[in-house]
Amino acid sequence: MFNKMGMLVLAAMLVFTGCSKVIKPADKPLYDRAVAAIETAKKEIKISEQAPTLRDLIELYNIAKGQLSTAEDFLEKNNFLKAYQFAVQAQDSARNVRDLPGQVQNIVTEAERNIQFAKELGMDKTYGKIIKQIESDLWEVKNNVKFKKYELARTLALQAQTNVKKALDDVEKATNEVTKAKTALAEAKDANADTLAPEIYKSAEEALETAKKTMDNANFTQAVESAVKAAQLAREALVKAKEAAAKQQNMPAPAPVPETK
Repeated sequence: MFNKMGMLVLAAMLVFTGCSKVIKPADKPLYDRAVAAIETAKKEIKISEQAPTLRDLIELYNIAKGQLSTAEDFLEKNNFLKAYQFAVQAQDSARNVRDLPGQVQNIVTEAERNIQFAKELGMDKTYGKIIKQIESDLWEVKNNVKFKKYELARTLALQAQTNVKKALDDVEKATNEVTKAKTALAEAKDANADTLAPEIYKSAEEALETAKKTMDNANFTQAVESAVKAAQLAREALVKAKEAAAKQQNMPAPAPVPETK
């Protein structure tokens, strides 16, 4: 009887040992992260099953389930990094089932606000074609939302937002370069460059005026070029003025003019 019981216990121990996963100490942290990420993904998928948008985004929901299954497969194969990565992707996909429509609307709202700001700056004068394309893309976004094509809508919305931000970045860059040019001219004037290096200083002033005018005409690319040129000329004028001032200080005093009797 004892022998029979002993055999049963030994068999049970062998089964348990065979089924348990042996994790190297060095791999334990990543294994724990992968397991935690998989559990989180399962919870996110479970929550998304109750989302009102599930029917519209069922493909995305199925993608989340597929990513979770892949994560579990990699965990079983001891590829903990891949398991973790796919589990995180599953989490994101599951959350998007709930959040994607709201994300699209937020992007559209921000893009429309930026377009309005761009028009107020007069950018439709030189960026008219770009702005029209962005507005067309946003119309397409809204059309895709109407037909519940949220993933395509988000892609288009992000592209539209990227384009309008790029245009606004040009405005910011032009503004910064004009400010730099003004500062450089002020420093040159403080060193009397307007009198000690008048030709270069005058050229710098003219370049700055061109930059200001092109800014007013919403030609921001040209404004950047002119402002950069103005700053460069102002720095050259400053150097020339300092050199001229140094020469004047080192020159001997002029001989006195003899009195006429």
